Amino acid sequence: MQRKKLENKVAGAYAGLAPDVLDSVLADMDERKGAVIIMQEKRRPSALRRAAAMAAAFLLLAAGVWGSQRSVRSTVTLDVNPGIEIRMNQRERVVDVIPLNDDARTVTADMDFSGSSLEVTVNALIGSMLRHGYLSADANSILISVDGKNSAELQQRLSAEVEAIFADSELSAAVLTQTVDHSADALARSHGISSGKAQLIEKVVAQNSLHSFEELAGLSINELNLLLGEDSAIISTGSASTTAYVGEEAALATALQHAGLDGVERHQCELDWENGRMVYELEFRHDGREYDYEIDAASGEILKAGQEGRGTDAAITGSEADAKAAALQHAGLSEADIRDFDWELEQKGGRRVYELDFESGAYEYEYLIDAESFEVLRHHKERD
Repeated sequence: MQRKKLENKVAGAYAGLAPDVLDSVLADMDERKGAVIIMQEKRRPSALRRAAAMAAAFLLLAAGVWGSQRSVRSTVTLDVNPGIEIRMNQRERVVDVIPLNDDARTVTADMDFSGSSLEVTVNALIGSMLRHGYLSADANSILISVDGKNSAELQQRLSAEVEAIFADSELSAAVLTQTVDHSADALARSHGISSGKAQLIEKVVAQNSLHSFEELAGLSINELNLLLGEDSAIISTGSASTTAYVGEEAALATALQHAGLDGVERHQCELDWENGRMVYELEFRHDGREYDYEIDAASGEILKAGQEGRGTDAAITGSEADAKAAALQHAGLSEADIRDFDWELEQKGGRRVYELDFESGAYEYEYLIDAESFEVLRHHKERD
């Protein structure tokens, strides 16, 4: 409400409290002419005191109105990698916008949203994220977390608003919306992220216990979206972008080439987070043997490879063959002496190594071979 309207309301209220009784007083005095009337003097409030009273009333009323305008009734948090909290009053007017990390401070810059509508604020923030490259074709996911009344309705409205903004930029959006239940507030504070993002991470960890909250806290919402399975508490529209990665088909082709195979009976492939990077985890079967590969999703590099099973031993070439030769020479055995040969390539202590297992006679052999020098790092022999 504008100051002038408040002043008029106060003035009108005080005018109504003082009735005009001058005529009735004069008529009563005419009837009592000649009579001695003893009257006690009552001091009328001075103009200054009346003005002071009116000013005080105005200040109280204005303070009440201003207080209601500044009172936070609900919050909306936008998370991409920048995390931004929008605080609103009961009329969905913005009270404050809080950047939660350095990226968010880049997005908000020197913009002042006080008194703006939620729609205008969201449009400006999303536009700034697009301009600064935090939202793009390679990273199109955004998390909207709502705390307050009409949460479901607000989630739906904001999701549609964000999708429309993306459409204007000729990009497809992947929007996750949820109601904040504050179960992860302590974790959010300790990791310097929003409660909404912390709540999302907890859901990913609950779906895959091999992950920890600490390792996922630094991921973007697009990366978390790729790891997230179905969850009834989260409304999801669109698909998280994978254009920053080599793709499932390319990862499978790399694995097959490495294994010396033209095709497989069946295969499984999924994106996961391992050792600080997104990876494709591949499993497939051929000729009775099982193959496992882990391939860097961004570069296509083979990080881990292995095969096992009791089918026909597959021929191996390249470094796998050299590692096998090093183990057999160390064990004093030939190719014809062994059976059930299995191998696995992986990272251990910052180096690439082969783990080899095979049987000969009544014994089982285990070898750890450096993948570069083919040095025997560790070996073990025991009776089967």
